[in-house]
Amino acid sequence: TEEELNPVWQHLLNGEIDNYYPSVTTEVRQQIDGQNGIHFEVDPACRQLTSIAINNERFNTNVRKAFDLLIDKDIIGQAMCGDDYEVAGDPLLSTQDYFMEYTHTRDVETAVAMLEAEGFDFENTVIKLGCSESRQNMAAIIQQMLAEGGVKCDILVSTTTFADQMSGELDACLVSNNTKFSPTAHSARFAPVTGTMTHTDDDTIKVLSDKIDFCQDEAEKLELIHELQQIYWDTCPWIFLYTTSNYIVHSARLSGVRDIGNRAYTWVVS
Repeated sequence: TEEELNPVWQHLLNGEIDNYYPSVTTEVRQQIDGQNGIHFEVDPACRQLTSIAINNERFNTNVRKAFDLLIDKDIIGQAMCGDDYEVAGDPLLSTQDYFMEYTHTRDVETAVAMLEAEGFDFENTVIKLGCSESRQNMAAIIQQMLAEGGVKCDILVSTTTFADQMSGELDACLVSNNTKFSPTAHSARFAPVTGTMTHTDDDTIKVLSDKIDFCQDEAEKLELIHELQQIYWDTCPWIFLYTTSNYIVHSARLSGVRDIGNRAYTWVVS
């Protein structure tokens, strides 16, 4: 069935607005693209990253890595985005020269062995996973994948998911945010005090990110960025799932918008 359209789309179709920078589903894009001259262009400046924000105080590095191994990121990406996705292990932008290629393979047997080595209480530990109403299907897929490794998960649908994650009422929640050109753009999310959704006392990512930001030698900076990316893979401060394209939507009379960060005076209006 066709997804119900946000009123903004109708304004675009009526010619009342010329530009929109949305979080757009494949279904909506298929409904709108080409109508009345409306066209979608991929924003090259960023991609949308979907992750499971997780409480680092409750679940240590090895437990988080085990959870990561229990999840088939390809299945989730395909279910949510069709073919327009890339599996993710970090918040770095894959189109940048500094990016190291990331691969992920689900391994239930290894994950269970890791949890057993950590003394994980399969019988009594229940992960409280929060999500918005629109992400219930994704949460259900994750719940089933965790269950196949013996990990119990309750889904809590709420409009206050992020606040509940910050307060510690939830153990994890589904989050989407934009990747950026800078490899250190998200470091505050994984820093003590500021990383309230992460609940961490580990400042490794923040310290290394600061070092990258102040590094003047390009070769050294590249090595540091690769070290940062590896730390994300090794410590799993969040369970990064996939990225997908961001789109800029134009009316027929607007062109020259290469990304939303460009100055409006570079745009061409007919």
